[in-house]
Amino acid sequence: MEALGRWGTPLLATGRGDDVFQPRWLTLALPALLRGATAEPPVELGIETDGLRMVLRIDEDGPHVFVRPDDQPETLLIAPPDVVVGFAAGTISPDQAATAGELRGDPDVLRAVFDITSRRHP
Repeated sequence: MEALGRWGTPLLATGRGDDVFQPRWLTLALPALLRGATAEPPVELGIETDGLRMVLRIDEDGPHVFVRPDDQPETLLIAPPDVVVGFAAGTISPDQAATAGELRGDPDVLRAVFDITSRRHP
């Protein structure tokens, strides 16, 4: 599944155009994009795209994405899927992601995720 996520993720970077997209697919794509990223202590960022809220957690075991409807993360990035993918891929900075979407909470969490992902080892 991870390999399939890595294969399909670059297609999202160009935007979906008229293609069908399910935001739940990002639960596979994000860990694939962020493979090798670790954090101690763990960092959590809420992400909402196309009405689906998920939580990206990066800890000592790597990145994980959870869909937890009752979870209210302290920091939440609300953005279109292409912005989320661009941010995870490192082609969009934290400031660009926040400007293209909406950031609720601590901007340092968004910067921390970006710093962690930019140091990952493929």
